[in-house]
Amino acid sequence: MAEFYVDSNATGSDDGSSFADAFVNITSAVPVTRRGDTCWVASDHDQDVDSSTGHIELGSHLGRGNFGEPITVVSANSATGAYEAGATFRGIGNYNIKTGNNAVLSLWGLVLRADATGDDLRLGYGNDSVTYCQGCEFHVHDRFWQNYSTDSRTLFTNCDLELSAAQGEVFLNGQRCSVDWRGGSISSGTRSYLLDDRYGAQTSYRAVDLGAYSQGVNPDGANKGQQHLFSGCAVGADFSIKNAESDDGSDSPDQIMLAEYCGSGTISDPIEGLTEKLDYAGRTTVDAARYRNTGARSAVSSGRYSHALKSRNNYGTPNDGHRSVDLVTRCTGGAEVTATVFIASGGLIYDDELWFDLFGPSEDTTAQQYYGSTRLSNPTATRAALTADSVSTWTGSGVGTVQKISHSWTPLEDGMVRVELTWAKGGGNYVYVDPKLGVS
Repeated sequence: MAEFYVDSNATGSDDGSSFADAFVNITSAVPVTRRGDTCWVASDHDQDVDSSTGHIELGSHLGRGNFGEPITVVSANSATGAYEAGATFRGIGNYNIKTGNNAVLSLWGLVLRADATGDDLRLGYGNDSVTYCQGCEFHVHDRFWQNYSTDSRTLFTNCDLELSAAQGEVFLNGQRCSVDWRGGSISSGTRSYLLDDRYGAQTSYRAVDLGAYSQGVNPDGANKGQQHLFSGCAVGADFSIKNAESDDGSDSPDQIMLAEYCGSGTISDPIEGLTEKLDYAGRTTVDAARYRNTGARSAVSSGRYSHALKSRNNYGTPNDGHRSVDLVTRCTGGAEVTATVFIASGGLIYDDELWFDLFGPSEDTTAQQYYGSTRLSNPTATRAALTADSVSTWTGSGVGTVQKISHSWTPLEDGMVRVELTWAKGGGNYVYVDPKLGVS
């Protein structure tokens, strides 16, 4: 595991053996770096990368980094050798950070610029590659490709992306690629949505400043498997996960998206856990204006609330519908337990329009959990209205019809109970669910 040094200001022998004799151009390190090597770049290094003659690519085909021995590029103070962010690479034209196929690359404290008119910057370049970016800055005029290649994965920690307001966009290109971004910020570009997802990608943004964006994703319905998480992010006002929710659903059945603990503006009250869950058949959001008067209280604000489930306009059958977030509680084993979900709506709801699946402690000594469902047992079964709830009262509009759903079983041991509701009444209808799962 060798160490090499790069400094555009060096005046020594240009052999990369120390900062005094550093390579003045990082491309000189390409033929010599191998897996496990570290390339130290002076924090005041400033280099143009001409995409017509080459890109940033370290390691030979047989010597590219792997998980145990990645190639690491670190910005450092050339006088002390200590980590210091700032080493800068400027693209001339579109340029790529080439991790390489089946390779691993780790970048620390670099400033990567592609800020001339029309310039793109592409990360995750290499099929089945993994690229770590830690404390890096990106300045991009046109397109910032978080992942460019098939099955690639890019992880960002405390990184900042500055986009041109005139043309800047964030893209995902690689099929089945994934992104994990934690901390840092992404500035406003030319779109109201953050991410243009061209293929079946998976992303996770946690504690990122996305305050410039009122929408999360522009998904491509022709490409499948997209799953997106926004957690603990600062977002724009009236944030929604998808760029268009006129149909209140994602663009294909295997697109699932979740936003949680996200808020906008100046925060004076605690941020609720659930922001939005979106799938092909509808969405779930928090509604503080409608709630069961003895129902759930927020763990952060203590106010009562409900989950508002809205169905897709043209979707919902006895087979499937919008699958909402899990409701969770604890039960005591050794006797029959009844789990009950309390709901309200503007009209009578039937058991082929709303049901739940229950997962709880087993009824015997097997490790397999108990599974029960309130959906119709078979296609010839007669639909029936859900049970009227003569005890509960609700506050708010559109909650005049009050009902409940129950299921009983006999768990052998104590344990956690999870209930997942499916809302299959299409037509853009609402049902309001008390998140407080009843157990008796």
